[in-house]
Amino acid sequence: MGIESNYPLNSEKSIKRALELGADGSEMDVQMTSDSVLVAFHHHDLSEDTNLDGLVNSHAWAEIKKGHFSFGLHKRLSIVSLEELFAGIGDLHEHIFTLDCKLYTQNDSAHFQRSFARALAELISRYELGDKVNIEAPYEEFLEELRKKSGSLNLFVYAYDFNEAYSSAIRKNLSGITISNDLIDSEQVQKAQEHGLKVAIWDVDNNKENLQALQKKPDYIQTDELKSLIRIKKR
Repeated sequence: MGIESNYPLNSEKSIKRALELGADGSEMDVQMTSDSVLVAFHHHDLSEDTNLDGLVNSHAWAEIKKGHFSFGLHKRLSIVSLEELFAGIGDLHEHIFTLDCKLYTQNDSAHFQRSFARALAELISRYELGDKVNIEAPYEEFLEELRKKSGSLNLFVYAYDFNEAYSSAIRKNLSGITISNDLIDSEQVQKAQEHGLKVAIWDVDNNKENLQALQKKPDYIQTDELKSLIRIKKR
């Protein structure tokens, strides 16, 4: 439901509402607690939009789950773990979930990435979501850690330059590219697809940008204006 929703970004209500409205799936930001629980949260610091503070990775899940969002019409909604979220979606396997991995930590980066990759691969396996999940991250080394855990995961490089992303995805045999709507054109989308890569476009915030994104014919559009996109597609 994006930044324009009445529900807090990444809240369980927001994600489920997107699915109820007819979205094929939902993108969500994923972070990891100090005890390796995966949670849906976007910001670098919990002080942004919640009653907690510090990095998600500096707290155990027992602390995080006592916190809540602190703005908007639906404040006091709890921060949700991916385990809770997946368990609460009845038609789980009818949707595609894109997990934008936010690797915020003050600990050893290599160890953290291995732990994050392990937790993510185990959760996806437990819910049998291998073909229903796209995982995106800007770091090749993290994507490599994920591949070590499971060779069948759909891995997307999150990039700010098409040519770099294209080269990286081809070199590393990744599933696709995630990139801003402003940084890719229809010819580049076609080039990626002709070489077996899928393309996910984000930074799509209104009706005009929904139309622009659709004209480029990507595989996925991560829109913040879902109702508009659904109306356009119905027409």
